[in-house]
This record gives sequence, structure tokens and C-alpha cells, in this order.
Amino acid sequence: MKRRPVSAVLSVFLLFVLSGERGRAAEKSPAELLPATTALYVEIAHPDQLLDTVLQHPLRPKLEQTAVYRFATTSAKYRQFTAVRQIVETQLDATWQDAFKSLSHAGIVVGGDPATEGIAVFARTRDSARRHTILDKFVELVRLDAAAKKHEDPIEEHDYRGIPVRRIGDAIFAEFGEYLLITNKKDLGRQIADQYLDGSDSHLANQPSFQKAVAQRAQTSSAGWAYVDVAALRAAGVAKDLFRAESPDVAAELILGGIFAHLIKTDLATATLQIRDTDVELELATPHAADWVPATREFYWGPNNQGQAPAPITGLPNQLAGIGTYRNLSQLWVGVSDLFPTNQQVIDKLAEADSGLSNLFGGRDFGDEILGAIQPGIQFVATESEIPSGQPVPTVRLPAFALIFELKDAATMRPELRRTFQSLIGFFNIVGSTQGQPQLDMKTYDEPHWTLVTSRYLPPVDRAKDDPVAIHYNFTPSAAFIENRFILSSSEPLARQLLQIAPPGTPTRQTSPNTWGHVDAHVGREILQANRSALITQNQLKKGHTPEEARGEVDALLELLRLLSGADLTLGISDGTMALKLNIAVAN
Repeated sequence: MKRRPVSAVLSVFLLFVLSGERGRAAEKSPAELLPATTALYVEIAHPDQLLDTVLQHPLRPKLEQTAVYRFATTSAKYRQFTAVRQIVETQLDATWQDAFKSLSHAGIVVGGDPATEGIAVFARTRDSARRHTILDKFVELVRLDAAAKKHEDPIEEHDYRGIPVRRIGDAIFAEFGEYLLITNKKDLGRQIADQYLDGSDSHLANQPSFQKAVAQRAQTSSAGWAYVDVAALRAAGVAKDLFRAESPDVAAELILGGIFAHLIKTDLATATLQIRDTDVELELATPHAADWVPATREFYWGPNNQGQAPAPITGLPNQLAGIGTYRNLSQLWVGVSDLFPTNQQVIDKLAEADSGLSNLFGGRDFGDEILGAIQPGIQFVATESEIPSGQPVPTVRLPAFALIFELKDAATMRPELRRTFQSLIGFFNIVGSTQGQPQLDMKTYDEPHWTLVTSRYLPPVDRAKDDPVAIHYNFTPSAAFIENRFILSSSEPLARQLLQIAPPGTPTRQTSPNTWGHVDAHVGREILQANRSALITQNQLKKGHTPEEARGEVDALLELLRLLSGADLTLGISDGTMALKLNIAVAN
């Protein structure tokens, strides 16, 4: 194999090296040049604007102040990169930013074709003369670099139907009309060139699924947009685990089952990226049809695919995260044999669990009578922990968390659930005593409108002052009841806060997507900062790092979290579309 004399930086720039023929045919869009078998299409309509947004983003000065950035920009590799970049810019008589804009300011499109296993990149500009000058200078620079190192000419030049073609390693380059084309497969390059020169009706733009995706595309501008021919990927056997009618396990079914139901039916999927000064948002979407969701997966989307998550609980101090989702746990549990018809192991495990849980609940059927007594909406919250007065403060501080359910018949189920929780605490004490663990002391508080059953680990009587405090002192397991709400909490203080936030008469449901989630980066950073010493020790043990290396990694994570405000996620069905949105907000 020949050694490539071009440096890593030059290789990046050479993605735009092309030569040749311009403007011989009426201009076609990349979608009209890509073959009909194209399964991936990614479009950046305004690369110049995207580059300006990134380079001028308000987050950049903050990032440059971090130790991570200072370390990266003072390394030997970065200095070498800068030196090569300056040579290139001098040769071009332009900054790399200006060169990039000259080559692609009218758009960049990437296409993926399973038939040829090829990738094609189109960079579009309306100043082809300027582009041609820049590319020729790139070629000259690469050849000078190779000659100085006494290497062979790295550029192979060919001709295809009058179009000059250049090849460097596995990359093939050609220039025609407004386009700069880069591909890794000659067969794909030939198809694109033939389509440009001859034209035919067999191209991506004429495919019904692509036309459907374009028609449904939002008219607002975006940083990037992508289309995937899901039907083609299914037929080609790509990513088979995504297109299985049966989930691998119960956890995957609970989290992703409704999405799997769409992936095995839809012909396409799209992605839209937005980059703003305040946030970055990614939306993944597929079409939706009511009959795509089988009856076995009604537990996920609800009747008529209209299941809604409970409204977010607000007002919790130092809340780290919240998740709300519509899931009918009773339907999932009872229908396990239909959901996993070929996975007997899953069926057997749930049957065993069902037997044990039914015994715990006094012989009542766990799926029908216990889970069936809970409304489908479930909510999870996590906060910075608060250790009750008089309790030892654990060496490692974990977040407090709670699950909130709504009961269909609170008057009947409240006593049953309270007795079961008390029985569980007793069971934990029996198991803990055999392992030398401290015992849980249980108390019950009955108020006119709420009930709280809580437990605390008894403090150790012989602990020396400097001895570490065990991790289980983070937990004061509690069960709380207020009107139709049932709260299972890892922490008594969190349970009490939830009782105060949801007083009698407060509405518990509002219009909501199927699933939502939120993470607060500031609270997450505070929790990690409180555990910094433990994280450094863990880093040393797991990765074999020195104390300095471990501190550097942990502090880098803390610095990066300082730049973020939080993240939000939603999943839902609306107007014939299933959409998953992720929004990441930057710190002010």
C-alpha cells in the first residue's frame, strides 16, 4: 500500500479538490442526480450561515475559557494543525472560512446509496470560477508537499465522458456545473455523471417516498434536513434489530415498543436540525397510520393512539430530572405472551415474577388487580438529595427520586398498597440482617388529606468519626398517598415535598404528549461537584489513571456541564406524524 504524503489537515481540505467541466447542461438538483436507489439524503441548505452561527455563537467565548479548550489548543497536535492551516491559507490567499464558503455557500448535500455501497457529497456554489481557482491551488499545494517529501504524485487523473476526474486514495473528485462532487465508489460517480449528462426519469427526486417527505417538510429554515428510505433499509437487511416486530426484552418494549411499531411499517423517516443562539433542537419523524399500531401495543400509545403523559410536576426545589409517560402497565403485563411469542425466557420470567408479586399482595392477581388499579400515566422525578435531620450524611451523595402514580379507586387501593409497602420494609430488614446491614425503622403519619409511611436506617452505634458513611444512608424509603396519587420515593423529604406540591383539588392531568422528559444541567453539575472526590477515586480505579489525570477528566465534565442549561425530550403523535424531539439549551 502506498503511503499518503498528505497531512491530515490537507486531507480534510482535499474533500473539495476537483477539476474540469462546467455548465454543459441545464442545472439539476442533487436529488435529480442521485440514483433512485438512494436511501439517505442529507441537506445543509446554507453552510455559510451555519458556519457563521457556530463560529459566532455566544457559547464560544465561554468554551474558550475552559481548561479543556486551553489544553486542546496548546497541545503539540494542535500547533501542528495550525501551522499546516496557515500554509494552506497563505497558498490560497484566503482564510479557511472564506475557502469553505466559496466552495459550498449554495448548499451541501450528502447521499447514501446501498446498491453501490457509495456515499456522494455535493458542494454547490454559484461562483464556479472562484471555486476552480481555489481547487487548482489545493492541487498545486498537495503536489508540492509530495515532491518535497520525495513521494509519488498522490493525484491520479482520468477522464469520464469528457469530465476530468481526480482520485486521491479511495476518494474520487469531479467538478461540473455548480457542483463539486466527492464519492468513494466509481459506480456511483458514473451514475451521477451519466444522469448529469444524459438525464432520465430514474432518480431520487421521482421516488414517491422522497416526494412525500419533501411535501411534509416544514417551510421554516433549518440548519440541516435529512431523509431516510426506511423501506429500502428494511429490504436490505440493514439494522435488523430496529425492524423487529418483537422487542428483545420487557425494558426495550416499555421504552421503545411503540417506536418499533412504526419502524416496521413506515416507508420513510426524516430529521430536522435547528441551531440557535439559545439552543439546539433535533426532530426525528415518521408518518403515522392508526392501523400500524397493533392491539398488543395499545399499552404504549393508548386507545386510538391518544394516550397522554401526566402533566409535569413543577415547583420541586433543585429538581434534576423529570419524566412523564403514558404506559398501561396492566396491558403490558397481561399481554406479555402476545408481545413475546417467540421469547419463552421472557414469558417464564414474568410468570415467575407474577406468582411472587401476587403472593405479596395477598393472592390478588398482580397484572389485573394491582397494575389494573393504576391509571396509565406514570411520572418520575429526581432531585438533589436532602438528608433528614439526625441521619448520617453518606460519603457518596445520590439524587433522591420518586415515582408518581394515579389510582383508579384510591379508597380501595390505598390500604392495600400501604400494607404491602410495610411488608416490603419488613422483608428488607430480614434480608439486611443476614448481610450485616442496619435495620430500617418505620413510621406512619396520618393527616386528614394524606398519609405518609416512611423508613430510616438506624445510625451505626460504633462508627468512628472519620469512617465513611455507607451509601444506603442516601435512602429513606417512603410511600405517600394524597387523594388519587400514590408516591413511591427513595427519600422522605422528597415524598413530603411532593405531598405539598399536589394538595387536594389540584388538577392532575393536562394536555400532554405521549412522553416527555427534562434534565437540569445545573443541578446535575452540583450533584457531581458534591461527589467530586469519589468520582476521582472511581476514575483512578476503573481507568488506571493517575490522580492528576483523573482530576482532569472529572473537572472537564464539570466545566462542560457549566455551559449547558438543560435538555428536553418529547415523543408524540399529531397530524399523521410520529415525532421525537430533543432540545438542548445552553446556559445564559
